[in-house]
Amino acid sequence: MIAWLRRRSGPDCDFGEVFEELFGSRHPVSEDRFVKVLKDRGVDFDCKAAFDRVKCYGSATGAVGAQEFEAWQNEIEEREAEGLRALRDFLKSKFPHPSAAYKEMGKGEGDVLTKGEFASCMTRVGFNTDNPEELFRCMDKDFSGEVSFAEFKSVMKSVGAKPSKANPSPRGTKKGPSPRDEKIRSSPRKSPRSTNADNPVRKKSENPDKPPKQRKND
Repeated sequence: MIAWLRRRSGPDCDFGEVFEELFGSRHPVSEDRFVKVLKDRGVDFDCKAAFDRVKCYGSATGAVGAQEFEAWQNEIEEREAEGLRALRDFLKSKFPHPSAAYKEMGKGEGDVLTKGEFASCMTRVGFNTDNPEELFRCMDKDFSGEVSFAEFKSVMKSVGAKPSKANPSPRGTKKGPSPRDEKIRSSPRKSPRSTNADNPVRKKSENPDKPPKQRKND
């Protein structure tokens, strides 16, 4: 069933979306409806066995929906990624991008990599594996027996990817004022209160324009 789904909707299809397309909604369906819809599509695999397989990812209701399809896909892709992790790490350390690795295998971007020649291609690039057939199966997502460059590139898309580095500011570079500094600058400053020492208060009787009173002689 995996092969049928990927051949029908592409190797990178979303199983939940395919389920919704086939059955008209994301809601779970019974075994009878599941088998009928797939048989109407002309599938050649055991639909009841496929239903029982996917049913394991759901509740005890005995139905299968888009959620179960997505959980099933997650397990498949995790298993495939685990199988390819060692090869990815090896190619990433040796080749700058997927096309360089594919070329080292003796293949151009218009060629396909077959199951029969996969083991010799791994030897050619210097990668040792105890089970080249299982490794090829993880790469051959649609079970066609061939891996095109597009499939190889999709599977090995992490090859050559480098983490981005932050650009620290050079030392000594003066930072711009913070919003708090700007607020302090823009707010008007209050004049300090006058003190008696700096600005003595004149008494009411003091008048610079009026001469002082003369005292009467006793």
